[in-house]
Formats: sequence, structure tokens, C-alpha cells
Amino acid sequence: MKTYLTAQEYLQFKRIEKILELRRNSSALILLGATSQPLADELFTHFSQLENIVPFAPISPNILYDLTTHSNEPVYLVNLYQADNIEETLKKLQFSRDFIPEFGLKLILIFDQGNFEKLKENCYDFYSTNSFAYLFTDHSYNFNTDQILKDDTFERLVSEYKAYKKRTGKKDKTVEIEILFSIGREAAEHSDLDTALMYYQKALQKCNPKKNESLKYLILSNIGLVYKDKGDLDTAIKFFTISLEYYKKKNYKKGISYQYTNLGLVAQIRGDFETAVSYYKKGLDLAKHLNDQDAIAGTLSNLGLIYYTQGNLQKALDYFQEALAINKIINNTMAIANQLGNIGLVYNNLGNLDTSLKYQLEALEIDKKGNYQQNIASDLNNIALIYQIKGDLDKALQYFEQSLDINRSIGNQNGIESLLTNLGSMHLVKNNLDIGLSYFQEALEINRKTSTLHNRSILLSNIGLIYKKKDNLETALSYQLKALELAKEMDFQEGIAHQLEMIGGIYLLENKIEDALKYFNDSLEINKKINFQQGVSSVLTNLGNAYHTKKELDKALKYYNEALIIDKHIGYLSGVGVLLTNIAEIYKAKDDDITAQKYFKEAEEITKEIGLTPNQASKKVN
Repeated sequence: MKTYLTAQEYLQFKRIEKILELRRNSSALILLGATSQPLADELFTHFSQLENIVPFAPISPNILYDLTTHSNEPVYLVNLYQADNIEETLKKLQFSRDFIPEFGLKLILIFDQGNFEKLKENCYDFYSTNSFAYLFTDHSYNFNTDQILKDDTFERLVSEYKAYKKRTGKKDKTVEIEILFSIGREAAEHSDLDTALMYYQKALQKCNPKKNESLKYLILSNIGLVYKDKGDLDTAIKFFTISLEYYKKKNYKKGISYQYTNLGLVAQIRGDFETAVSYYKKGLDLAKHLNDQDAIAGTLSNLGLIYYTQGNLQKALDYFQEALAINKIINNTMAIANQLGNIGLVYNNLGNLDTSLKYQLEALEIDKKGNYQQNIASDLNNIALIYQIKGDLDKALQYFEQSLDINRSIGNQNGIESLLTNLGSMHLVKNNLDIGLSYFQEALEINRKTSTLHNRSILLSNIGLIYKKKDNLETALSYQLKALELAKEMDFQEGIAHQLEMIGGIYLLENKIEDALKYFNDSLEINKKINFQQGVSSVLTNLGNAYHTKKELDKALKYYNEALIIDKHIGYLSGVGVLLTNIAEIYKAKDDDITAQKYFKEAEEITKEIGLTPNQASKKVN
């Protein structure tokens, strides 16, 4: 197979085998596309040799009906690459789709590229029932696969625009601008930022300074959002400020409120939480004046996210719950689900995993009813993270894979990148370092197309962690320094502090204690400046680790206790458990076994309360 596929596609190929193992006892449908007959045959040959997979030759176009008379124990493998009566077969698959869950059918279907795409486009009800779908490209010859998957909304809008351009007679420029704007917005929602920018700029060029004035500044604002997502925050600010000044001149309070929110988002990304809060509160005052309940709830949610990031979990919870109450009054179901998810995240950080899971499952139920595909993917991701913390990595993998499938199907590149990053992090925890690295590298390839510098910094840092675990500290340091450079380029204060801490951790492993202390102290200064309490606690813990390594036990104890006070104050029970264990180790080293046992017992009680496994309560070293 390796002669046909790139390294990334080979990873997808091997992933299917893992998925089969996970889903063997339940109904499963795997759709595979191939761009050549030899590749389709190779896929068929490989899977037919696996245990409990049975090749099946259809006797009619109604494959699912034919399989209902067979045992549902094995997974059936059907090669439909350029099969006879394929049009009829596709129709029957759509109309008989309920046989899959009803009879517990498990099957792998192989199609040529055209029919693979056709099945997804025209038979979406059938496609939405599957567990996994992937198109493999035969790389034994040159073939262009540089395409971003989008749903049919984007293609429909483009077709609408082309049809409008072909019309004869007088045309309304405003209609053309609105179509171009809609195409740009749709591309942005699918994270195709360069395409979005291209269509926004086309729309902008056609704006009449007088007739389309308000539309012009709406487009400028959305261009700012694209630059924000690309990580070019200075350019984003420029566009938001231009729009803000226009709305102020027109005394259009709703537009002013919206631009304050956008400027707050940029400040929040940079870690300038004080400025972000200031902008959000200005926007909130205007929204309250206008009685714009939707904007009020959205801003309260943004404020909650800042306090959540800072580690002020109770304040974050208050804001999320206030936003939730408003969204329930105005019956904004999508926003209700979002706030339930946010509340679940708070309980996650508080260490109350069962309550967190309850909120995430409630959010998932609402999003499924509304068929909010992107939100469903986000909910599944959050649920996976909970199971990962609980140590149930197989269940976490199932939820991550489901989320990834949805993000791929709707073409959400940022979502795909995020899921690949999370899967990489999970394999990092499992010490599957090569698999983790391959996920991070695949995510990095997507990131280079979407140009989101914030995420790129995180990915480079994660790759650095892989090399750190591989004991390749020189390469690990080079990745952390690249990540630091990007964080500085964006003026992302939280990211800068994090990277300084990561670099300090590498120097600590190299036993360069003084260098480690310098980087930890620089990180501590930034975290205190932006009031990021969890960051302060984390660095204090690592300062304790450094002095513990130096055998300066009293200094180590001082830093651990300072961190413990913060984690108790913000309710970060996972951190409390770690620090109690660290303090116990100090007293043990001091030969004070009675005090050591007291702290070990407290740590054990905390870890049991929040459902952590013993290895998850070990010393925290970055």
C-alpha cells in the first residue's frame, strides 16, 4: 500500500483497521474512495485478508437487502469500483439505509472517486449514517488533490453567481455584491480564508461609495474577521477600527457594539485581557441600551471565556449561566447548547468530570435536534476530552474520531486541524509518540493553508513536546523557540508565557537549572501581568520542581504552597492533587514521614473525588 499512498494517507489507511477493532460489536459503515482501479483492488485485497472480514459479491443492486439474509457477525467487504448498475446501486443504498442499524450490518464499501463524491452529495441521509469515509488518492502517478471539502452551499452560491453574470439586460450591482459577500462568508465558515478574502475583495471593488456605503463597511468588518483568523491581528484591528469609526459617525449603535466585540476578540487572543474586558463592557453597555438580548448574551459569554482562561472559574460560571438564562428566554437553541458546553468546560477544570459530562451530553442532544453539525462535532470533541482525562482512552478515541468525521464531511478545516491536534495529544499521553507526531504534522499541513498563527504556535509547541519525550532535547528546544517566535509576532502574551515555561522545562531536564529558573521567572512575570491564575500556578509549580531538583527543599516547598493556595482559590482540583503529592515528596525527602503521609492521604482523597488515576496525580513538570 505504501507505494500508492503518501505518509499521511497511509496513516488514514492504518486508522481504518483501528476503527474496525473499536466498532466490531456494533453496526458500522465505512466508505472508501479510490482514484484508480489498481488502488481499489489493493484496498480490497488488503482488507479481505483481515480477520472476520468477508468479501461479498452482490447478486443484485440492492446490496443491503441481500446482506440481511446473511450472518451479521463478520464485516462484509464490497468492491463497487466502476461496478455495473452503479446508479441503481446508489439509489438502493439510499432507500435501504435503515437496514444497517436494524440488522446490525457491518460493511466496507469501495467506490471510484466520482461515485464516492456522488453518494455524499446526493444521498446525504445515507452518508450521514456512516462511521467513517475517506477518499484515497493513487500517488503512484501524479494527481492533484489540493481541494478543500465544502458542503453544497458554497458550490450553489458560486453557481448562482456564474448564472447571474451570464444574464443579459440590466443587472443590479447590489445583488451581485450580496452574492459575492455570501460566497466569501461561506468560504470563511469552512476556514478557506484565502478564498473568503478573494470574494470579499471582489465584492468591495464593486461597491458604489454612496449606494452601497453600509454594505461596504460590513464587508470591511468581515475582512477584519478573516485577518483575525489568519493570525494577522494588526491588520484585523485596522479593518475593525475603520468600520468602528464609520458606525460612530453614523451613530449606528448596533454596529459600534459589534466592532467593540471584534476588537475585544483580538485583545483576548493576544492575552491582553484587561483591554478585552474593556471593549466587551463597552459593547455590553450599548447592547443593553438597545435591548439587543442576543448581543448581551454573546458578550456575557465572551467575558465568561476570559475569566475561564484566567482560571477565575466561579466568575466564568456566573457569566455563562447568565448568558444561558437569556438564551433560554429568547429561545436561541444553538446558543443554549453553546453555553451548556461552556459550563461543562468549567466543571471539567474544577475536576467535576461527571457534572461536566452531563452538561456536554445535554448540549449534544440539543445540537443533534437542530442538526447543527459543526456544534455536534465540537460537543463530541469536548466529551472525548473528558474521557481522556478520566483515563478511558478508547472511548475518548471513539468520540474524537466521530468529531473528526463530521468536520471532514462539512469541510471545517479549523475543526479538522483541532481534532488532529487533540488526537496527537492523546497519543502523546499514551506515549505513542510516532503516531502523535504524525497527527501533529498532518494538522500543521492544514494550518499552513489556513494561516492561523495562533494554532500554529500550539502545534509547534506540541511537536516540541514529542521530541522532548523522545529525549531529543535539541530538536524539542528548536520547536519551542519557533513557537515562542510566533507568539511574540502576534503579541500573544499567554502564548509567550507558555512557551517560556516550556523552554524552562527543557533546560530543567538538561540540568541547566539557572537557565530554567530564568525562563520560569520570565513566564511568571507575564502570567501575573495578564492575571492568568492557572498560568501563575503552573509556573510556581515548575519553580518548585527546579528547587526540588537543586535539593533546596524549603524553597521548593514555598513555591508549591503558593501554587496550592491559587489552585484551591480557583477550584482547580486536578492541580491541588498534583501539588499535595509534590509537597508530600518534599516532606518525605526531609524524613518527616508523618507529615508526608498526611499530604499523600489528602492527595489520594482529591484524586478519588475527581476521578483521576494515580499516574495522573504525579508531579507536574512541563
